[in-house]
Amino acid sequence: MMKASDIVRLAGQNLKRRKSRTVLTVLGVIVGSCSILIMISLGQGMSAQSEQMLKAMGDMTLISVSSESQGDSSSGQGSSSPNGFGSAPKITKSTVRNFRDIDHVVAATQQVQLEPLVNVSTGSGRYTTDEYSNVVFEGIDMAQLKAMGFQLTAGREPLRSGEVLAGKYTAYAFKDKFRTAGEERRMSPEMGCEYNEATGKCEPSDDQPFFDPLKMSYEASKSSGDDSGADAKTTGMDSAPTSSSNASAPTNRIYKFNAVGSLKRNVAAGNSTDIGFLMDLQDLEKLRKTLDATGEAIPASSSALVKVDSIENVKQVQDELNAEGFGTSSSEDSRKAAQKESNLMQLALGSIGAVAFLVAAIGIANTMIMSVTERTKEIGIMKALGCSVRDIRLMFLAEAASLGILGGLVGCVLSGLASLGINIIAKNAAGPMMIGDGQEASTNLSIIPWWLYVAAVVFCAVIGLIFGFGPANKAVRIPALDAIKNQE
Repeated sequence: MMKASDIVRLAGQNLKRRKSRTVLTVLGVIVGSCSILIMISLGQGMSAQSEQMLKAMGDMTLISVSSESQGDSSSGQGSSSPNGFGSAPKITKSTVRNFRDIDHVVAATQQVQLEPLVNVSTGSGRYTTDEYSNVVFEGIDMAQLKAMGFQLTAGREPLRSGEVLAGKYTAYAFKDKFRTAGEERRMSPEMGCEYNEATGKCEPSDDQPFFDPLKMSYEASKSSGDDSGADAKTTGMDSAPTSSSNASAPTNRIYKFNAVGSLKRNVAAGNSTDIGFLMDLQDLEKLRKTLDATGEAIPASSSALVKVDSIENVKQVQDELNAEGFGTSSSEDSRKAAQKESNLMQLALGSIGAVAFLVAAIGIANTMIMSVTERTKEIGIMKALGCSVRDIRLMFLAEAASLGILGGLVGCVLSGLASLGINIIAKNAAGPMMIGDGQEASTNLSIIPWWLYVAAVVFCAVIGLIFGFGPANKAVRIPALDAIKNQE
């Protein structure tokens, strides 16, 4: 029996004797492996970017629960349950308590958000918001604040009525009315980038807000009717709503409050963590009543927020809530949709590369068949000298595997260089992109993990063995006498 080292040495010598054919066959494998690697890497890049954007949105274990029956009946939308049976259940304090009893649920709270009809001012009226600010007011059960995963970056939790938490970028929503046009606003890092004439690139904004949101007192107001000739009426924290008899009187009520803490951005938990104010549900109701000038409360949307112990159990909890007739949404929905799209894209791109690799595999088979045909006499002599059928088969298989491995290794190197070039071009062309919370999005369009290189080389070797197995079997079936008589 021949040693393994002898078989490998003979395989290498045989490939060197036919350099042109070997180079062309290896080139086909290189093109095929590069095609598959680059195509899959583009799909990996898409998947990584989607995952990064979803994580930047916040906690992926949160579920937003809604009830259609709490919508505006005048809108023409029915109040049917998402499961199609009867009326959708309403979200109440009792309902939320029941949510906490569901398996894998660690916390739950009712969540109410006011429609953007409130203007806020601070600094004795110097800094104000407007219709372009998108400042939101949200109310939750403050007793559930920590359990729900809300985190503070500064300050403390509210302890009394009139104390609220400010979103991470809330201060950027205010404009300075004493500054000239174009200078009255500050750009937050999450709003994008600014063009730098010196570098010729768009760079993340380093603007600082006009004030520290935790060192200011705020006034929220909502005008109703023509108040040009009316005196502004200021109400404190416990002011009662305007009576129906005074509904026709144009007034401008003011609700005063203080921000005692700053929230870490977590849009999955509510927009108030971004640009807005988070307060207790009771305070939010006082705000609605205080700002009302007609006896009708400011419109608000009510939902619930449910926190699950782990992302693996989000789907299970959602299914249970849906079965009870509630509508649900979570980052897990977006993640699965993005993952499905990424998998389909990788499959489509990988299929394109697989066509090129199939051509390369056929090239390996063709090379090995030609090699067997040309070396018939050599095979006969080896058999006459006592070489076993196993050794002859292994020698041809080693040649086929060598073609695959060599092409796979070179293909991996070229794919890595191509991936690097794609990412450099993409970064220079697009510049930095902000995905929120001051984070810069990855501009890597192509990502090749280390295991994909290993898989590519192994795959090339296996393909070489598979497509070289037929010619190797043909070689061992040739009778020794016939092979020696062959004059070709």
